[in-house]
Amino acid sequence: MMSYTNLFVTIAILISIFNCVYCSEYPSYCGARNVQATPIPKPTFPDNAVAELIQVNTVIRHGDRTCIESPKSAYQESCWPGDTAQWDCELSYTSVPDLDSETTINSGALYRTKFSNVGNIFQGNCELGQLTSIGETQHQNNGKMLKSIYVDPGYLNSTYSEDRIYVRADNYPRTIQSAQVLMNSMYPPPTSTDGNSIIRNINTRDDYYDWIEPNYRFCPIIADYNAELFSSSSYVGHYEKITEPILKQASSILGRNYTGMRDINRLNDCIVTHVCHQLDVPIPEDLQTNIINEYNWNKVSQYQYPTVTEYGRAGVGNLLNNILTNMQGRVSNTTDLEFVLLSGHDTTLTPMLIALGVWDGFWTPYASMIVFELYKYQGYNPPQYTVRMIYNGKEMNIPDCNNIYCDFDTFSSIVAPLKPTPEFCDISINH
Repeated sequence: MMSYTNLFVTIAILISIFNCVYCSEYPSYCGARNVQATPIPKPTFPDNAVAELIQVNTVIRHGDRTCIESPKSAYQESCWPGDTAQWDCELSYTSVPDLDSETTINSGALYRTKFSNVGNIFQGNCELGQLTSIGETQHQNNGKMLKSIYVDPGYLNSTYSEDRIYVRADNYPRTIQSAQVLMNSMYPPPTSTDGNSIIRNINTRDDYYDWIEPNYRFCPIIADYNAELFSSSSYVGHYEKITEPILKQASSILGRNYTGMRDINRLNDCIVTHVCHQLDVPIPEDLQTNIINEYNWNKVSQYQYPTVTEYGRAGVGNLLNNILTNMQGRVSNTTDLEFVLLSGHDTTLTPMLIALGVWDGFWTPYASMIVFELYKYQGYNPPQYTVRMIYNGKEMNIPDCNNIYCDFDTFSSIVAPLKPTPEFCDISINH
């Protein structure tokens, strides 16, 4: 396995090169800005085979957001001294109580959640981690792209149905809103003729035990893995040689006492959100890059410890096996599900890419998307199936698959071993 020091160097080189090439306006981690989403390539099957698309599972990161990390203490109501950033959020959300059995509603009035301009952690009218209008546009574009690829040509049914479509998000407004925006663009709601609004379900669960991203409460062994990693000689050596000097340099420049990886997380969050909104960052660019690299190194080190497979099982194994279960239902004709959307975070997609052996070394940008297509080949008895994985418009070749079209049995043999066992997760909540 790659050592932690070598891993850091690899990430640093990749990000430095990437920023030099693509930093004309926004770094890659900001996601697509003012452009259409990268389209999914048209499939070209081996040996000129003909196949029918029978299911699409899509995993997304929420769109652009505000800062999510609160300042270090109550007296630091900004990212750094002199931070004058004003976070003005145009995007809000409306709701009204309804009965779970209702499919349409005529509420008379919808109620908008509005944050005041005072009393928030950061200046302005935004909550921590709020989806911005930029993030809304990013997922509108994703939804339009998916509509043009799958719905308009007739590969997926043109009518929205809860029997064929399943939408899942964790219980955060930014992931729920991202799912709403994407689905409304992919399946625009019909014009009401009676004043009623249709109701579409977004399925979620208590965040305490959610498995849409690595969660030590759902899989307690994650906490054990992290404790072992953080006390390992490789991790401690890197921290002393690389992390501590970065924290000391940031403390000297910003006049605050930064200590520990939590402050790397805070600084990374402040840098990313400010840069993506073209706000001033009083940190030299080389130090910005070092802080971002350090955040990535810390996270990726966790996602690979003690091995990629063992962490993948604990961190994203349940998520991947839910996708596999959806596919198995189509193969066995026990489900009508055609399209599944899972709305999560960068900490959903990055460990998933690592677990499958296809991570490209770049942190997952806002509004990123992983698509798993399930195809049924025509003219075979018994039937044969294949899976194609696409990440942000690029076809991915999963190791152990012969090519980008992965035989379904092979795909199953890769994913199934990642299913958590009682030794890894509490099976009583493993659903």
